[in-house]
Amino acid sequence: MSSEEVWFYEKSGERNGPIESTKLVQLFESGEITSETLVWKEGMSDWTPFNRCELATEEESLSPPPIPKREVVASTNSGGSEPQGVLQPVAAADIPRREAILNEDYQIGIRSSLGKAWDLMKSDFWPYVGLFAITVILLSVASQLMVTIFFLMYPIMVGFNWYALRRIRGEVASIDDLFFGFKRGFGGLAVLNLLIMLPFLFVIMLIYVVAIGLIIFAAESGGGGEETAIVILVALIVVGGIFVTLAGSLVTMIGYFASLLVVDCDWPWKRALSEAWRFCKNNLWKIILFHIVMSLLSVLGILAFYVGIFVTGAWGAIAVSQIYEDAFGDVKRDPVS
Repeated sequence: MSSEEVWFYEKSGERNGPIESTKLVQLFESGEITSETLVWKEGMSDWTPFNRCELATEEESLSPPPIPKREVVASTNSGGSEPQGVLQPVAAADIPRREAILNEDYQIGIRSSLGKAWDLMKSDFWPYVGLFAITVILLSVASQLMVTIFFLMYPIMVGFNWYALRRIRGEVASIDDLFFGFKRGFGGLAVLNLLIMLPFLFVIMLIYVVAIGLIIFAAESGGGGEETAIVILVALIVVGGIFVTLAGSLVTMIGYFASLLVVDCDWPWKRALSEAWRFCKNNLWKIILFHIVMSLLSVLGILAFYVGIFVTGAWGAIAVSQIYEDAFGDVKRDPVS
């Protein structure tokens, strides 16, 4: 090898090299590696993105944001050749906050989102199903504690979406990610939980009380009064059903996206809720239709001896994370404070 400096670079979680400086630059120019690819040479204290090393031009060094610091450890392959570096999972505390930017032109593709989600789910089927089952069990326990469900539902639910989101981004994710909502943004998630659930529950209870009142009135009155009460009751059931379906779908999806913005960007709940509403408003009917499709998948899962809901539910939740990534994919990373 010539007197040029030699470099090592990371690809697919493994260390590659040694390689000369000029060849490393050629790999970047050809697209074989990106500006965020981790590189290292002798004398450097740690791995660094290519765009921040001395080989990058000034323009390249300013364009991408920093990536999370990951420990590289040596592992010897079975052939006994030179050890290869393996990227280890990033600790929760080291996961950088992202400054999400809504793609104003993005329009939800229900079929494509579900298709991408299914492809990802098939790549690691049972872990997804198992982790979603854990999430359902945790939600069931929280609901049995009554009032806690108004504070714990979102911190619990967002965990699986966060796990799926990290997998979509090609990051190493683990069961610990299920509890990320308790590590970052718990207060904001609890407030979102309360603000979104209580008004919606109040409206449902109001419809229920009015319906009960009409039933009692119909039972105690005679003649035309009874017929009028029945007509009003039927109309109330129809209108109430439409309201619960449409408004419930919209509110649920706003909650999903706002929760992800809280844990992904560490945003205050007001900002997350406002941005989630802005996105859902731009895709109003597709958002509602998407949630209805998710609900139908859940029904099919329940009909499949109930355990099928762990499959269909996981599929729908992954699709939600996929939509979030597509909608808020333009980002700049902030360093961990």
